Amino acid sequence: MTLRSYLHMLRLEDQIMSNPFYAKAALSAVFVYLDIHSSPNEEEKKSQDEEALMSVMDPAERKRYKAKKRKEEARRRKEAEVAEAAAAASAAAAAKEKGDKKKGGASSGKEKDPDPDGKALASTDDPLGEAAKLLVVLKARPLAFSFSLFFQFLGNICLS
Repeated sequence: MTLRSYLHMLRLEDQIMSNPFYAKAALSAVFVYLDIHSSPNEEEKKSQDEEALMSVMDPAERKRYKAKKRKEEARRRKEAEVAEAAAAASAAAAAKEKGDKKKGGASSGKEKDPDPDGKALASTDDPLGEAAKLLVVLKARPLAFSFSLFFQFLGNICLS
């Protein structure tokens, strides 16, 4: 990297938060964090539903329900272990195949996304704190974050 390209990159880093597209993306992230805060976690929702269901069951029904849940959990764990073993075997085969290829060859396989649903990305302890951090950055750059952009964005949210 030359000195000129390095300085260009530093200027870009200084100006990136002043870009209107950054402001739109940050504002979208703020609304996502607010949605995460306002909606309960799926696990909490399931546990509350299960507790409500268990409270109206007879003791014999409760026992059968718990046994059924244990069996289902064991089946899921077994399927996960089998899938993990298959993934490891395919990764080992791909690594062996890649080792056999020449150095300049392009790899045809893509890495599997470890979090395809984005649950790990969305699981934050303090979504309001994360939203506040983004709002502080937006407030510091008033040219990128204008009120017209904010009301335009709110109109798009309300209409959809």
